[in-house]
Amino acid sequence: MELFQVNQYSLLLLVSLLISIGLVRKLYTVIHDPLSSIPGPWYSRWTELPLKYFWLTGQRTECVLCPIVRIGPQEVDVSEVASAKVIHRVGSGFPKSRFYQNVTSGSTINVFSTTDPNQHKALRRLLSSPLSDASLKSLEPLIDSRVCLTIQKMKEEAEKRGAADVFKWWLFMATDIIGELSFGDSFCMLEQGKVSV
Repeated sequence: MELFQVNQYSLLLLVSLLISIGLVRKLYTVIHDPLSSIPGPWYSRWTELPLKYFWLTGQRTECVLCPIVRIGPQEVDVSEVASAKVIHRVGSGFPKSRFYQNVTSGSTINVFSTTDPNQHKALRRLLSSPLSDASLKSLEPLIDSRVCLTIQKMKEEAEKRGAADVFKWWLFMATDIIGELSFGDSFCMLEQGKVSV
């Protein structure tokens, strides 16, 4: 029986020692962390659980008076435009957070979700020509004509019914534009006023 009590005491001592070592390491990290000088709530040094709660509930965690706020042990919120441009420009050296990997479902890698700078560079190169200013400007007349037709169709429906289903018409417009840009021909949903198969 005495041996069992000694083992319990040793186990309790070992667990207490491990917890103490963990707390001391965390305390040291919190005090000597490069982000420790950035203002933020006291709990942001220790955990990101409140950040996850705010994100899930759709609340904002930023400080109105501070352009840069610490919101987690390894996360900082930057609301200053000049700083955001420096951080988000290509080749800035600031890696994307894990948040971007979780935005897409499955293992699909795209220019938005990839956190690997080399993959991002390759994907951007593929999109650089179609998304250039000149290319987008050349599409403006097509999109403008579709927007005008959509507004005209909504006016006609509003005069006829007394109300217009705005969601339906914007959906038709978006589908027709995507069809024309992707396949070279519209689905003519705006002209028909119904879903075409």
